[in-house]
Amino acid sequence: MSIDPPCTGEAQSSGESPFTCMNCAKQGRDLIDVLRHRDKGSLGGVKDRIGVCGFNQRYVKTLELKNALKAESKGREEAERHVKELTRVKLSRGEWEKCLMDSCLSCDEEKLIIDLMRLFKMGISKTKPVQLMVLQNLTSKLLKKNNNHYLALIKDISSLFKNELGSTNYSLLADMFGLTGGTTAMKHGEQERLDVGINHRVICTAAQHYRGFPVNEASDGARSLRYLQPRLTNSGEVVILGKMWNADVQKWSDEVLKIPRRDASKGDKDDYDALKRLVDDLLNNHQLAKSVSIHNFTGLGTVEKQSLVYCIWPTPDKGYNACHLLKYWENLRRLCFYTESGDARENPINLLTYSTDSAGFSLSAANKLMKPTE
Repeated sequence: MSIDPPCTGEAQSSGESPFTCMNCAKQGRDLIDVLRHRDKGSLGGVKDRIGVCGFNQRYVKTLELKNALKAESKGREEAERHVKELTRVKLSRGEWEKCLMDSCLSCDEEKLIIDLMRLFKMGISKTKPVQLMVLQNLTSKLLKKNNNHYLALIKDISSLFKNELGSTNYSLLADMFGLTGGTTAMKHGEQERLDVGINHRVICTAAQHYRGFPVNEASDGARSLRYLQPRLTNSGEVVILGKMWNADVQKWSDEVLKIPRRDASKGDKDDYDALKRLVDDLLNNHQLAKSVSIHNFTGLGTVEKQSLVYCIWPTPDKGYNACHLLKYWENLRRLCFYTESGDARENPINLLTYSTDSAGFSLSAANKLMKPTE
């Protein structure tokens, strides 16, 4: 979605650009600047400008880009050929032990990785294969749970698989490969307790996490089966969840249900009567939500792929249309560049796209968003 003003489709009747619209004419300066840099741009006489710090790839020439790609492909082929030649070198069991030991003692991780690749790509001996010895050594180190040198790495891997597999499947994996216990993996992994609605603390974390990479906002629904549940918020207050929220994001601050107290004017004898009155009103007015909308950020860059859930809210059964989604996007875009207090973020979230598994009002909102208005 471009931030440039869209073409109006109507040419100007006079002026410096009579054959273009007003918005297209304003972009003429950038176009001329790009063409000038492509023809005359230089970086201190450097022949290969691509990959040099300080060179903007917008100004790269087509032939220059092809040459850089060809040089990169050739270098990769040479490296792969060199690795294959090294793989053909046959080493004895003792020589492999000495080679791997030297890499470990010198803390040369790059050499250790290359040596392991060479080892597992070569043929396996029928008697006493050295590959099997290496696997048994690594597995025994993990199973003994006393490998302090890689303790932080093992905890990171354990936390990752604990979140991906769940408790039951992870316990089987931990017993097989000697990973940490479920409690240790859970404590080591960073967990964020979310409140219902937009969690501004998660948005601040996302701004630091993605570091300017393009981000996609995705939403999905989860069934809540129309029931109420008490929950302790991050501020230490107990609230009641399960009531359908207003579709307008601007009214979400009034949708959080707090524990009611005795109100003599309404006939309450005690706090229990007040709570029962609230529940009866929700049931009689059919205000219990059957689904919850979950919104999360996902990195579009090749470096950061971790997803961060930042918003959870009970959706209404009807009345939620494209206009409400546009208002939500407008509020989200503002929070990506400004904090809750209105200050500009030092590292804004470059939100570019939106994805969902249901078409409906999402496509309708996107259609309205792309149409130019007055």
